Amino acid sequence: MTGRQKSKFFEADIWWQHQFKFKAELDGYHKIEIDELEPHGTDSAPNPADYLLLAIGGCLSSSLIFSIIKFDISLKKMHAKVRGKYTRVNERVRIEKVDVVLNVEPSTENDLEEMREWCIYVFRNFCIISESIRKGLPIGVTLKIGDEEIEIPPPK
Repeated sequence: MTGRQKSKFFEADIWWQHQFKFKAELDGYHKIEIDELEPHGTDSAPNPADYLLLAIGGCLSSSLIFSIIKFDISLKKMHAKVRGKYTRVNERVRIEKVDVVLNVEPSTENDLEEMREWCIYVFRNFCIISESIRKGLPIGVTLKIGDEEIEIPPPK
């Protein structure tokens, strides 16, 4: 496959398989599985919260690499560790916090100084995912039953 068409929109299709197991296709480009943790699901695939961590960490990693390339900095290696914390809010499980540690090893002392001077102050500006979530991304939900469409308001 040569890649996706350029567009302002991107899509995912999700098909229910059984219990809490789903198959999904991202923009007709990549197929994945989704399952929930036990006791509801069978924990046989990543759950949506896992993919959220992957999206946040992957986007921040890409943004950092973009800045590193932009400022002509050389790296030996980079690793991202992303950790989410569940909490209960009004007796509902929610993600309270996501922490990302980006561990980088610049190639030279000069590269390290360049990172300290420029790169670390701008790379978050390029992260589509973390900055969208941090600013409160609106999510519209419509339930379609036959020809009827019902707009579902957010929980109170």
